Amino acid sequence: MPSTARALENTNTLSVVAEGRDTPDGVTVTQLLAGEVADGSVDAVHLDGSLESIPFAVGLAALCRSRQALRVGGSLRISVADAE
Repeated sequence: MPSTARALENTNTLSVVAEGRDTPDGVTVTQLLAGEVADGSVDAVHLDGSLESIPFAVGLAALCRSRQALRVGGSLRISVADAE
């Protein structure tokens, strides 16, 4: 297994999803903004199909809050299902 894949499987990744989606291993945008994730507590944040479904100001706040939740050197991954 390449070292990159091994590193990814050993990270503490937080998945942030849009409201109404099932999230057994993550949180919704509302939970993230409410401070339910401690500062500096995760290695990676994955905003999974959530930014395109919320107002711009809320999305900006979610990005800022995601940065706060990340440990130093952490990574932020954003996936957008439909960018139009």
